[in-house]
Amino acid sequence: MFTYKELSRVAQKYYPRERGYCAVIAVSVAAQVPFGKSRSLLHKEGRKQGKGTRPDWTYTVLKNLGYKQTPWVSMQQPWPKTLATATRALPRKGTFLLHTRGHISCVRDGILEDWAAERKSRKRIYQIVQVTEA
Repeated sequence: MFTYKELSRVAQKYYPRERGYCAVIAVSVAAQVPFGKSRSLLHKEGRKQGKGTRPDWTYTVLKNLGYKQTPWVSMQQPWPKTLATATRALPRKGTFLLHTRGHISCVRDGILEDWAAERKSRKRIYQIVQVTEA
């Protein structure tokens, strides 16, 4: 399984000049593909090294990998307001992409795979997308 710590270690070791790779890690965790493959696919969509990634590029890559995305709506559970509260509010099973201002994170099976998990980030979530196999 690909976790944030493993993927971040790969990024630092093999791509030392790479920055702003939150979408690369989100795609890797959501689709369970290696960091290098995710980075390469996003580069083909238009991502530049060390720069951020547009959400439409992220979703195009996931679609090409055989995943579909649907906006997450829950009638039973309240919408999580920040990344720190996301794992408590989202279902324990499933993969979700969380959009905050200038950042994207992935929650897979109830675990936030992002730097924000260690720091209890208070970044406000403005969109949640569920990722499932097509």
